[in-house]
Amino acid sequence: YVRERSEYLINRNFRALAILGSQLQKSINVHSTILQTYADQSDQVSPLEPDRQRQAIHRFLSTKTGGTADRQARMAYLDYLAPKFELDPIAIAVAGRSQLAVRRRDGNWELVLTASGSAENHTGYAGSIKITDLLQPYIASLPFDDILVASQSGAIVYEKALAGPRFTTLSSLLGNEAADGNKPKIEQSAAADAGESSPSSDSAQAESDSTGKIRLNADQTWRARSPHLADVTLAGTKYKLFLQPVLVDSVGDRNNAPRPPREWVLCGLVSAKALQWESLAISYTAIIWLTALFLIVCFSAPVLKIFLLNQWEHLKARELSVVGLFLLLLSCVFTLAILQSVYYHFIADGTDDRLQSLATRLSGDTRTEISQMRKQLLEACSTNELRTDLAAAEHAEVVRRDPQQPIGDDPITPYGNSYPYFNTIFWTDSDGHQIVKWSSSSYVTPMIDVSVLPAYQRLNQPEQYSVLYLDGRGPPFVLDSVVPPNRLEYLAVLGTRTCLCNPSLCRQPSNLRGDVLKGDAFIAAEPFSLIDPLLPYGFGFAVIDRFGRVLFHADKTRNTLENFWQESDWNQQ
Repeated sequence: YVRERSEYLINRNFRALAILGSQLQKSINVHSTILQTYADQSDQVSPLEPDRQRQAIHRFLSTKTGGTADRQARMAYLDYLAPKFELDPIAIAVAGRSQLAVRRRDGNWELVLTASGSAENHTGYAGSIKITDLLQPYIASLPFDDILVASQSGAIVYEKALAGPRFTTLSSLLGNEAADGNKPKIEQSAAADAGESSPSSDSAQAESDSTGKIRLNADQTWRARSPHLADVTLAGTKYKLFLQPVLVDSVGDRNNAPRPPREWVLCGLVSAKALQWESLAISYTAIIWLTALFLIVCFSAPVLKIFLLNQWEHLKARELSVVGLFLLLLSCVFTLAILQSVYYHFIADGTDDRLQSLATRLSGDTRTEISQMRKQLLEACSTNELRTDLAAAEHAEVVRRDPQQPIGDDPITPYGNSYPYFNTIFWTDSDGHQIVKWSSSSYVTPMIDVSVLPAYQRLNQPEQYSVLYLDGRGPPFVLDSVVPPNRLEYLAVLGTRTCLCNPSLCRQPSNLRGDVLKGDAFIAAEPFSLIDPLLPYGFGFAVIDRFGRVLFHADKTRNTLENFWQESDWNQQ
């Protein structure tokens, strides 16, 4: 039992680091996409559809542009898309500059991303974000005493613990590994990522050319070792060190310039004694029943003698008094066991009843919101405004914004009667490019390609994925959780085919182009029952599909990143 429990805990910790690596990469990709889209929008260049005119960036801002107000509106728009991500006037992109770098400034490690502007103006854009702000949303629930992140150069750019041993390089951390004659001891200083070069970084770059264009980590100690689980001693305390490599890169620019991924290293520290005690842990219920069984066996011995007496044995008065005492003790054990199984477990605790009540309310609220979202999408598809916008989308992108705060003559979004809490409703062409977008706020997120999202693939590959019905009625739809690449937020998207959303649009003869009619319709929202719902303390939830994939989690940062069956140790109950 202890061995299996220990293996499960070790695998769980490695999975937690792998999820953290996926979250880090996704967050970097979102910020990189936002910056590149901002550059494209500013230069009015459409990498998606060259024959479709792109909307000017002022159509996506919440205020009119002009002079200083224009820059303030742009900064506010970028803050709306990705809070804490700032345009960096110090590191404006230049030719030959890396698109992803790490630098130390004002006592903080920062991630610097760059995006190319128009070739005619030789412009460039750069943005920076503190690595602490980049990782902070994802580390609260991880089962580690301390978490460290080493960049491609080997420098420690993030450490969760504010007190205790501090480290500046990956070598200084691995140097505390327990002595082992078979493990090499290499001391190698690491250079900063931001534009600096060293023999180690040059060798890493040379090796990347022969290993699939990956910039391997420059730390020689890391590259010389193979195990990802080590025993280290820090300040006299023994720790288990979990090491997990992660490839970090940014999205490609409009010139499709090669961007080789870089090898970063995630480190998780767990007290060896705490991990050992967790491996030895047995539930209180098991201990109670084992103790009760042991006492029953012990107290039953004198009683069994009465039934096993033969004609040559005698029952003494002293033994008879002991039998009475043991019968009394057995009665106490049976009474306490019955109280444990009936009263304390089912009545006094009430956890099962509260879980059942919570599940019933969550499922009812979720079903209601999904029904309202689908009804709102069908209503939007049946409006005359959509027919007008789809006709105009053949040659240019179409956006609408908040009906409560119209700006000038800009078209407004028809008010949502069934589900007014949606974020956006958008339509795509047959290639998955957004062509019409209606926003419920004064901002509009940039147009993107959604063909890479799982929801789009499930909707357009019904032979591989199953679509959903509500109350056995159409149209069929898909429901998924998504972090859109054009804004740092967690959403639920519900989609269906445009022709199924409003069959009258596709009836012959139609004045709409074929690629528009063969597209899809989606509604994106933050449902109150699925994204940050109010829950009793200590309770959580997970909404899973039939493959065990967690679509929605009580901790929204783990949406779509876990398999519920695996996290439940494949327990069918």
